Amino acid sequence: GPKGGIRLTKKGREATLLDMMIAIDGPELFTQCALGLPGCGSATPCPLHESWIETRASIKGMLERTTLSELAREGKQNKFRLMADGSFNWN
Repeated sequence: GPKGGIRLTKKGREATLLDMMIAIDGPELFTQCALGLPGCGSATPCPLHESWIETRASIKGMLERTTLSELAREGKQNKFRLMADGSFNWN
């Protein structure tokens, strides 16, 4: 809540940022062209195709390795709160 935060179940604490991202936005970030071009693929790559494959894999790996509990712990150590409007409140 606004003053006391929330508690996660064990399953929630083990959820990764990738789990959350896919649940909210779907897996398209990791399958679509960086420029949004429908015909982009290995046979007809866009100018960013090869770079995006590497960048996307790196981002996906970081999201897979980071759990919600790790993110919360880091926030607590750095004494910040993510507000509902997306801004940070530094304590």
